[in-house]
Parts: sequence; C-alpha cells; structure tokens
Amino acid sequence: VYEGGIRVPFIAWGPGLVPAGRTDSTSVVSTLDLMPTLARLAGGTAPVGGDGADIGAALRGQPLIREGVLYFEYGRNPTAFKYPRGRDRSPGLALRSGSWKLLA
Repeated sequence: VYEGGIRVPFIAWGPGLVPAGRTDSTSVVSTLDLMPTLARLAGGTAPVGGDGADIGAALRGQPLIREGVLYFEYGRNPTAFKYPRGRDRSPGLALRSGSWKLLA
C-alpha cells in the first residue's frame, strides 16, 4: 500500500484518441476504471452498480480530477500473503483522497 503497488506507470496507446508523447502526472486512475472506460469506448455501457469511473477524458489529454476516495487493501487472505503479525506488520489499507494518503 506504499508507492510500489499504487503509484505505477500506466501506458496507453490509441491513434486518434490518445495524444502521442504526452505525460500526465496529475490524473489518478485505478484498474477498476478500465471496465467502464473500455465499455464506453466500444460503444456500450458498463454494468450497473459496478465500480470505477470513465477515464476517457484523461486518455484524450485532459487531466482527471477524481472525486471521492480510492481504497487499496493488501494481505486480506493470510494463506496467500505471508506477512508479519502484530506490531511489526506494515499497514494493509490505504485511502487516497486528492494528494493525501492515509495508511492504516
């Protein structure tokens, strides 16, 4: 939940859609945003009640100002992730709102 799993590069390519050579260090996106975005780009609609937001504007070159909070969780399944228990354990939850991030 530190930067290694949250702040990672996102590379998009789409002739006529994504401006070539553009770098955006402002927009915050999540993999949950891919379903509604790709559904809209394909001419459809995302499932009702699904998570994520349409990030098409960010792909077209307009910075995305995200409303609300993004939640990240790591290590819920103790059989899949071997992590220390007790006070030596790193935070397993992060909340991000704007430029602020809370680790819990």
